[in-house]
Amino acid sequence: MSAMNEYGGPSGGSGPGTLVAGRYRLHERLGRGGMGTVWRATDERMRRQVAVKEPTLPEGVDDLHRAELCRRMEREAQAAAGLRHPGIVRVHDIETVDGLPWLVMELIDGESLESRLDSGTMSVAEAASMGRQIAAALAVVHAAGVVHRDVKPANIMRTPAGEFVLTDFGIAQVEDAVALTRTGLVVGSVPYLSPERAAGLRPGPPADLWALGLVLYEAVEGVHPYRRQSSQGTLVAIVQDPLPEPRRAGALTTALTALLARDPDRRPTAAAAERLLTLPSAVPTPTTVVGPAPTVRLRVAAVKNRKKLLPVGAALAVLAAAGATAWLLLDGPPAPVSVPGGYRAHSYEPLGLGIAVPEGFSASYGAKEANWSSPDSRTQIQVKDEGKASRTAEEYARDRLEVLKQGQGTLCGDKVKVPDYFHVEVVHQPQSVLHGDLDASEIQYRYNTRAEDEYPCLKHDPLNEATEQYLVRDGRVLHLTVRFVLNNKKENGQGPAAANRTVLENVNHSIAFG
Repeated sequence: MSAMNEYGGPSGGSGPGTLVAGRYRLHERLGRGGMGTVWRATDERMRRQVAVKEPTLPEGVDDLHRAELCRRMEREAQAAAGLRHPGIVRVHDIETVDGLPWLVMELIDGESLESRLDSGTMSVAEAASMGRQIAAALAVVHAAGVVHRDVKPANIMRTPAGEFVLTDFGIAQVEDAVALTRTGLVVGSVPYLSPERAAGLRPGPPADLWALGLVLYEAVEGVHPYRRQSSQGTLVAIVQDPLPEPRRAGALTTALTALLARDPDRRPTAAAAERLLTLPSAVPTPTTVVGPAPTVRLRVAAVKNRKKLLPVGAALAVLAAAGATAWLLLDGPPAPVSVPGGYRAHSYEPLGLGIAVPEGFSASYGAKEANWSSPDSRTQIQVKDEGKASRTAEEYARDRLEVLKQGQGTLCGDKVKVPDYFHVEVVHQPQSVLHGDLDASEIQYRYNTRAEDEYPCLKHDPLNEATEQYLVRDGRVLHLTVRFVLNNKKENGQGPAAANRTVLENVNHSIAFG
């Protein structure tokens, strides 16, 4: 069976007016995620409003796995259709369209928890009530042998009566289902993945309880405890970073700590969580609505909005657990090409960049640049978007070198005239460097700055060293700088030139672009 447009012909793609299975007329899009799109629709046979989930398969899935994945999706949808609870959205129907199972669900009037949290945090009492209702719903889900796998604020609806309903069983999993024969798929929303799922292991009911814990933490604290600037950074934080101590959770602290235990065996069951979230009526709860922290709704656009299958076990060594190889459906930058020992993988989504940086470096991010600095600030790494490209990488590098040379100062008396950079000593002129098929050019120089105590009239050797690369890609110019501050100053009779080269080469060889 296929989708038809409003004139009765084959649909060239889903959209408003499309008639699905000769019965469900699509209207506006309600939401979109990595595994599908949810539409508001009219059931023209029953004359009622419904929500229709159009599934999406990841790119790169071969025909064998496509068929196997579709069979699993249909089986799991059938299991979800048998669930009955006030806190669970009802699945009315399953229709196969072009080989893919579309879910037809109850349309819940109201707002999502995601929208509710955009206006501020919840009181402890309100969050506890929400969590208790979702835990009760999950108890029914798990008792039926189903794992939801996508518990997050966008999939929790708040009705006008103040009740909370768990929605979107589009990627639910039947516990005893046979695993895919070759490569498993880690699906769902990255910030709400449990540690075991992030490592590519098969999720069980505890994964849903972890996600509920994150939802509750975000609801009362106003910030997601593990969300980082990139999907890969978020995964690393989920696996290894300690849970930030809750500051506003009050009587919910015990429940949050239990739900967010990294060991899935130590998390409470859904029924036990429901009991944990039953607060004594005498416990005072804060009533002040606190605006969400800037990182709560971090939506950073990738350079190119395209889906890719990233091998977690290969790209993020820290996530490889028990030798498992998983695939993660991501939008955004790739992992670094390599991550040497003593380095950590970082990604910066606005530039579609993956890079490896020495462990212990602090990071700071702006709208168009990313910076990393060593604990003593003597080694600095920067990647910056210089805007639209109008010349070659070599021309940008040559112009940069000329600017540096012009800055060489000759006066000491009037410090205002001392330029930022002086005593620039060119190590090598612009030369091509290999970054795949990108147009890239590099310059290297030594220099001193006016921030130092000595000035040009003292005629001393430059103490700082820098390598800058210009890379032209997708019509834009990226500027990479690796700087060693005061690193040519001999200590104990030896200079750090070899160490500088090692850092430079490791960073340079790690860079990957999406």
